[in-house]
Amino acid sequence: MKKLSLLLLAALSLSTASMVAQNKKGSLESSISVSGTGKASVVPDQVVLTLGVVTQDPTAVVAKTDNDKAIASVLKYLQSLKIESKNIQTQVVSLDKRQDYQTKEFSYVASQDIVVNLMDVGVYETLIAGVMNQGVNSISNVTFKTSKTSELEKQTRILAVENARTKAEQYANALGQELGKAITVQEQGQGGTFPVARANFVMKMEDDSADQTLAVGEIQVVSSVSITFELK
Repeated sequence: MKKLSLLLLAALSLSTASMVAQNKKGSLESSISVSGTGKASVVPDQVVLTLGVVTQDPTAVVAKTDNDKAIASVLKYLQSLKIESKNIQTQVVSLDKRQDYQTKEFSYVASQDIVVNLMDVGVYETLIAGVMNQGVNSISNVTFKTSKTSELEKQTRILAVENARTKAEQYANALGQELGKAITVQEQGQGGTFPVARANFVMKMEDDSADQTLAVGEIQVVSSVSITFELK
């Protein structure tokens, strides 16, 4: 009989625990989930670009030698602009054999790409004019950046939370309820920095007098968040 009483007591305890769990689950259902976005814009102060040198000759040795000489000249010029070596990287090196299908003659094309991380966008025009004279015949993948990304991300996260809370308050008021504390907070996506200006262009080596202009524009930093609030 004593054993039966213990079993009934244990069953009653489990039933009570189940009711508590259900009550907790029920309170979570009285909530609202909203998303918020924070944005900030800034004029970029840095730029990343790819400089390309392509040379061609009937012999592979000459094509590669001419290319190496031009690249060496470009690297020396970049160093003269006080660009640190960590911000200069050779990315692509190639030597290809090609045939002119009309003349049936073969030639060799050597090419190299250098990626430059320019920490001062104000040097951009000077760099472009200088590298053209050193043998660069293509510029591509121009991307503007900002050194203030971390600072702006802090601001946009706060703005995103404020935006989400404002939305939640509007919904709560429309429902005739009050907004309670935040239950869950989840960052949406990876946010990040989005340049609004990109450029790809090829320059003619024989046209050194051509003006090269590029609108810097602005960079937009975006943060997004999803928040679940309690409704009272």
